[in-house]
Amino acid sequence: MGSRLACVYDQTTPRPERRSMAHEKLHEVLAVARRRLRTRDLVRGASAGLVGGLVLALAVVVAHRLIRPDWPLAPVLGALALAGPILGSLTRLFRRKTDDFTAAIALEQHHRMKERLSSALFVERSAPADCPAELVELVLTDGELHAGKVDVRTAVPIGVPRSARAAAGLAVIVGLAWWLMPPIDLLGRDVERETIAKEADRLEEKDRRLRERVAEMQKIAEKHEISSETKRLLADLKKPRSLPKTTNAKDAIRRPLADLEELKKRAETLAARESMQGLEQLIRSMQGIDERMETGDGARARKAMSEGSPERASEAMQRIAEKLAKNAASMSSSELAALSRDLQKLAASLGGKFPELSKDLAEALSSLQSGDSKGAAEKLGKNAADLARLARLMKEKNLLGSLAQEIEFTQDELAQLPKEWKSGPPPKICPDCLKGT
Repeated sequence: MGSRLACVYDQTTPRPERRSMAHEKLHEVLAVARRRLRTRDLVRGASAGLVGGLVLALAVVVAHRLIRPDWPLAPVLGALALAGPILGSLTRLFRRKTDDFTAAIALEQHHRMKERLSSALFVERSAPADCPAELVELVLTDGELHAGKVDVRTAVPIGVPRSARAAAGLAVIVGLAWWLMPPIDLLGRDVERETIAKEADRLEEKDRRLRERVAEMQKIAEKHEISSETKRLLADLKKPRSLPKTTNAKDAIRRPLADLEELKKRAETLAARESMQGLEQLIRSMQGIDERMETGDGARARKAMSEGSPERASEAMQRIAEKLAKNAASMSSSELAALSRDLQKLAASLGGKFPELSKDLAEALSSLQSGDSKGAAEKLGKNAADLARLARLMKEKNLLGSLAQEIEFTQDELAQLPKEWKSGPPPKICPDCLKGT
């Protein structure tokens, strides 16, 4: 008999599993026990995880009351209460192996069966091939009989773990802390947030005023020809500005101020580009013309220049060019001579400061004196076109200057308290500011 029993526990030659319909009870019992063991592990792991999550939740509530961070408390507590049981149950399942032998040992320990179930399971799966069939059947039958006496629910109970009671107490503590603990705000976050909210309202108000005034100037500019760069600047100025996400009020206002500074520099750069150079000097030279003109057309041109309006001066020159092109033949020599003297005075007034304008006038004068009225009309037309171009540039320069003033005033409003404005009252928007004067 000893040798026969030894063959049962000889594991050197595993054999195929012996399983018959007569021994199904053992496997049914083990399957139920295995499921209950896993369920119990899930419950215990979830309960322990809930305790850990609630401990973290209590720490979060206390920290939220002390520090007053910017994130909402309720979603974080809900996430901790949900994540704790999930992580706890998954950790318990992965760390604890539950198979048929584990289930058999648990049942045997409870019913004190002295390895009746585990031996039968072992023989069924691992008995050597030379082991007598009667001995194997004896062990299997013994295991099957004891399996029929097992009460799985009693052997593997699924009750409320002790950690669940601790979790219930912690949940009450977390709720009381959330409800009763007053906000302390050790770092002054609430005050800072209130300050940032006020800054945001102030920025919205000042920025809205800037955008409204830029829109008014854009309507005026639409009647005139301006560069694509200036159009893009107007479009960028009409975009609303907002405070960045930050916890410091001073840092929050720096971004809008920096954006406005960049826009002001763009306006100043556009106003200082090469094509804008010398416009003020041109206006001063025009305004210095005090010669008495002999013809009505010359008087109109002189008046327009003396008033600093290259646009009206261009219109006057264009009128003289058209008169020469159409009526030169019908004009008397005295009229042509008077017109020549007027053109000579206008050319001399511009001198060498603006060679393009004075050259056109000098060539027109030369053509007129030589009897080439058509050539004179052509040169005066070119002079009129140059004056019109300068008028457009003057309008755009005035517009860019107004935009820079508006931006600077808004910067002062945002950077200073209302009673400490450096720029005085808001700049006036003049409907005639783009007339090139």
